[in-house]
Amino acid sequence: MSLAILVTARNFDTYKISVRNVTNPLPTLIPKARAMQGKQANNRLVVPTKLTPPGSAPAAVARLELRNLLCTEEVPRLTLIRAPAGFGKSTLMQQAYQALQQQQVPVAWLTLDNADNDVARLLHFLRLALASLNQQAVNNQALDVGNLALAVLDYAAQMQPPFVLFLDDLEVLQNSTALALIQQLVECLPQGGRIILGSRALPDIGIARLRGRGELLEIDPLKLRFTAQETQSFLQQTCQQPLSTGELKRLHHTTEGWPVALRLASLLLQECPNNSVFVEEFSGANSFVADYLAEEVLARQPKVWLEFMLQTSLLPQLSAPLCNAICAIDNSQEILEHLERASIFLYTLDSQRQEFRYHGLFAVFLRSQLQKKYPEKIPHLHLAAAKWYLQNQRPIPAIEQAILAKDWEFALPLFNQQAEHLLSQGRSRLLVRLFELIPEQQLHRWPVLQIVHMWAVAFTRGAAEAMELLTKYENDDHAEESMVAHIVALRPMLLSILDRNDLAYSVASQTVAAIADKYVFPQAIFHTSYAYVALVMGHYPLAQQLLDHQPGQTQADAGPFTSIYSQCVEGVMELMQGRLRQALSRFRLATNIHVHGINSSTNGNTMAAILLVEVLYETGELNSAQRLLQVYVPLMREQGVPEHLISGHRNLARIQFAQGERESALQTLMELEYCGHINELPRLVANAHLERARFFLLQGHGQAARDEIKRAAELCDWPVLEQQWLFANDQHTCCEAELRWQIHFGEATSAAAQLTALIAEAEQLGRHRRALKFKILLALAFFKQGEKPKALALLAEILTSAAAENSVQSLIDEGELMQQLFVHFAQEQRLPLAEALFTEPRQLITALANANNNVGINNGSALACSDQLTEKLTRKESQVLQLLAEGLTNAAIAGQLFVSENTVRTHLRNINSKLHSQSRTEAVAIARRKGILH
Repeated sequence: MSLAILVTARNFDTYKISVRNVTNPLPTLIPKARAMQGKQANNRLVVPTKLTPPGSAPAAVARLELRNLLCTEEVPRLTLIRAPAGFGKSTLMQQAYQALQQQQVPVAWLTLDNADNDVARLLHFLRLALASLNQQAVNNQALDVGNLALAVLDYAAQMQPPFVLFLDDLEVLQNSTALALIQQLVECLPQGGRIILGSRALPDIGIARLRGRGELLEIDPLKLRFTAQETQSFLQQTCQQPLSTGELKRLHHTTEGWPVALRLASLLLQECPNNSVFVEEFSGANSFVADYLAEEVLARQPKVWLEFMLQTSLLPQLSAPLCNAICAIDNSQEILEHLERASIFLYTLDSQRQEFRYHGLFAVFLRSQLQKKYPEKIPHLHLAAAKWYLQNQRPIPAIEQAILAKDWEFALPLFNQQAEHLLSQGRSRLLVRLFELIPEQQLHRWPVLQIVHMWAVAFTRGAAEAMELLTKYENDDHAEESMVAHIVALRPMLLSILDRNDLAYSVASQTVAAIADKYVFPQAIFHTSYAYVALVMGHYPLAQQLLDHQPGQTQADAGPFTSIYSQCVEGVMELMQGRLRQALSRFRLATNIHVHGINSSTNGNTMAAILLVEVLYETGELNSAQRLLQVYVPLMREQGVPEHLISGHRNLARIQFAQGERESALQTLMELEYCGHINELPRLVANAHLERARFFLLQGHGQAARDEIKRAAELCDWPVLEQQWLFANDQHTCCEAELRWQIHFGEATSAAAQLTALIAEAEQLGRHRRALKFKILLALAFFKQGEKPKALALLAEILTSAAAENSVQSLIDEGELMQQLFVHFAQEQRLPLAEALFTEPRQLITALANANNNVGINNGSALACSDQLTEKLTRKESQVLQLLAEGLTNAAIAGQLFVSENTVRTHLRNINSKLHSQSRTEAVAIARRKGILH
């Protein structure tokens, strides 16, 4: 085999190269070159230089984390930056190039193009690049290709490290000899020498071997895409009109951080009068994005790949068997692997490379192209996918594909079989999405689907829309018994969500026997809803009775959502009675109910998570609370449940305020106010005003606080609301805000008189959490009016209660005035550095409470009693006590121990007698202090 190269040089900028019979692979070429070493060739190659990095894109975001990774000395000899077009490979490489230059590390750059498949041309530029690393002139001695390759590799092997060679656009190299040359160049690098490659595709240069030897650093599209913070930074630089937080999140989610899509979006936003509408509608079908993808991606692909991508774009996830079924081929796995290696916006979802998905924008673009070219194929493709899913025991995606195919005779019977099961599993968002695809007239023959539709909307789209559906179905003369049962069950829940608890209680009371036992799910929901509104209206015994004796309800029968709902209502009862530890256990249980390995219910878990945060916040676990709130507050806005909206927004705003992020805190309260306006729930607006009043008060702005309290007072009938057991307003009411203002800026003596009466009323009703808040304010009132002994004595009592339930934040939230009272208390107990302890709330409460107990200020408190038990607990009593500490009810304890509830009550009486306690909560607290519980 011979290798002949003909070069005709006309000037420095133009050249013509023809290669005849270039068949020698590099491993064969090199030994031949060594045999010819020293011989000169007569041909000379004159080509243009390409050794300058491209300019960075306008307003390029500094990729600091990735850049710093590329600039560390510990990075392996080869770095491969591989991603589709527009992911900023060259920009990142240029930033690393500049950073290394500033570190005085020798760097060289070479941008490749199609002509570099000519080995002689590639070798010439590699020699120029390597020579520039040592700032040496290139030897103009003419060499044939073999000797030139040998010279380049020998030169690279002998170079003095450290140095970095950047090779961009490597995907243009298709010549096996050229790729072999790059592989040999990597292999011969000295220790400390590095090459950074930028490529759209996976190059055939022995990547697997380098990966196995730990000599490869890979940066893929998932690492290259912008983070949410980088998206925000980029759009702030490029958009004249700033985007809201929600718009930024939406655009980041749509683009999946694809830099060029964000660049195109920023250009379009400059001409768009309405950011919100643009962000909502931006997709892969946008003409700018479509043109880019058509030119940069589709135009480069073989027709067989293009047809495959168009047909499979309808699938949310791709697997070879599924693609074979809808494309009527048998080589889908091979095509999928080719597309993934070529970085055609296809991502693998598992380590076995069996499941894939397209980038979201690319999938939308492909679907729009399919609609233009082959609209008649779309229903057949969906139907083929539905049948494959069904054959493989995957009915849920089969239903969706059948609905998309608009084959109602196939889709609706299948949907009807699965709808109730999906509802009981809490998959309401999926259900609503599916119902949106079905014309209304198609549901008339399917009453079960109508029922499920009503519930799904109630759980996701809000009570107002669900009430419209309920009224519509209720007025249907052909409504079946099952429909009536579900309407009866749903109405109290919807009325409660609409903040009409009095009407909800009245309706529930009148229809308590209207649902037959065979309708397990609606009956379970009805009894839990009835229990909740009974609690709200102050009928605690009735609420407890309804929860303890729900006919026919088991988790298996009624589904996990009903269990979550029931646990939440019981937890609310415990929370309002001041039993934070038990409420915490119950809410943790509710948030962790799973089905088939995943959270069972978005709406149920959202409800439980907001309640869990209420306790986490109160116990001072602010970091955990904030993480949950950032996820679940946006979800709760969609459902519009008043208590959870108020609680979630208020706690998030308080955490932000405590962190010094006051603008964020006020923004959160504005969002709560907005929710109140759009859902026509004035209590939400009033609570936003109350919380702003608290912020102003803590900052010393008395008049601003007074104005906010006045606005809140005008929005609601607060005397009525304060008689209701609303957990979001149990401690936080207009009355509480007014009393706090009086303590700080008005008449503390008058406030103290009112608080004394309020405490007695709350304790009589069993609302111990509310009573604790009023006691805290009373202690501050005593302190403010100069009655220091009264304030310290009451604080001692408060600290005992707080330590028992780990209730700290109600104290800390009172700000500087409470801190001053703490300092006086610490001085009284001779505790040093109380001010420093204030930064650790839980440690402070524990330290002060323990000091209080040790010196006996509590005057005979059970917590201060002797560590010696008058009589030891039996084994069964110890088991009951342990389960009690975990937050279980009497019924749950009975189930765990296989005894009756009466037996559990007997054990509890014995435990209280032996521990000298007066309640379950006190028994647990004493047992913890004595070391009985661990």
